[in-house]
Amino acid sequence: MAERAGDVDRALTQFYEETLAAALADPAAAGVSERQLRSWFDKELITEEGTRGLVHQGESDAGGLPNGVVRALQRRFLVRAEARGGDTWIELVHDRFVEPIRASNAAWFPQHLSALQRQAALWDEQGRSDGLLLSGKVLAEAEEWAAKHEAELEPGERDFLASCRRRREREERERRQSRRIRLLAAAALLLMALAIGLQYLQESNNNRPNIKLTWLRQNNWRRAH
Repeated sequence: MAERAGDVDRALTQFYEETLAAALADPAAAGVSERQLRSWFDKELITEEGTRGLVHQGESDAGGLPNGVVRALQRRFLVRAEARGGDTWIELVHDRFVEPIRASNAAWFPQHLSALQRQAALWDEQGRSDGLLLSGKVLAEAEEWAAKHEAELEPGERDFLASCRRRREREERERRQSRRIRLLAAAALLLMALAIGLQYLQESNNNRPNIKLTWLRQNNWRRAH
């Protein structure tokens, strides 16, 4: 039974991936990447609970995917349209596709996304924690990659990169402020040392006549005795 289920999963996975390739080859898919298409299935047609979801189809697109691509998927019998209350909704043709699609996407994304994109996804999934932001050399490398692949960045990845840069700027300000504080402290210590030194010299100069007078008195006393 388990072996049969595994065979079905593999068949559905293969069907899904072949359908993606066919849809992306359609002229209507010009400008749509495989990443965008896989993300559409993950975010629009599958719920967080792992069930089939519905996405509303407008005049030009369904959840951001051009209707021409949606129709290409319909012709391959991976998705279907359903009329409800005068509106058209798109969904997977069967619940059985959910897990194979999720498994296929889970394997595809780590292999095809950059370190920046993977970290941005993790950052978003974990509530956008500052602890997941990039810094130092890793951030510099991510910025270099982003500059060369500007068109591939999604809004969330742009937000992630902007947050990394804001934290870097904040840390640089804090370092500059800390450096100024250390310099001011060093200057204060130097001024204090100079003041103590000047006071010592002044006291030494003031004591010289007394020292000389004491020496003369002692010398005269020796001569007298």
